[in-house]
Amino acid sequence: MGKFISLILALFVCFCFLNIIFFYESFNNEDIREFYLTGELSEGYSSDEVSHMKDVRTLGMFSLFLNLVLLFVFVKFRKGVDFRKTSTYLFIIFGLLVVFAFLFDNFFYYFHLVFFGSSGWTFPSSSRLIQDYPFEFFRNRFLFLNFLILCSAVVFRGVVFERFSKKPKRN
Repeated sequence: MGKFISLILALFVCFCFLNIIFFYESFNNEDIREFYLTGELSEGYSSDEVSHMKDVRTLGMFSLFLNLVLLFVFVKFRKGVDFRKTSTYLFIIFGLLVVFAFLFDNFFYYFHLVFFGSSGWTFPSSSRLIQDYPFEFFRNRFLFLNFLILCSAVVFRGVVFERFSKKPKRN
């Protein structure tokens, strides 16, 4: 159970960072913030862009739901958590994401194929959505996510692990 709950904690940490970045950036743009709150996009977005944003909103809500499930599982079974294993899982996730970062063009393409199907997510460079969120925007947020996961792995390996693994001194 220790390995499982440690993996759950690592995934929870990753999804927390992903959701924080996603919602911070989404609510930083007034049009997108309004879309998430009301379901309506302002003038200037094509029907394909609106459709894609609905898919993105659904994916964002699913990510939040998954985060809550991971939190529930962690809270229920937290007694078996091994912070050193959590750190190891975070380093493994970081390593995989570094590989994806080097191949980000391909990663971005296949991510969209898997989550958005074969159409409805490619737009001309003149589209409002691409102007608001160019490719570099996603690459930079992905790199930031990697950095946060690496920091978490280091924290779990060092500070948290040391704090919780010390045995009480006997007098």
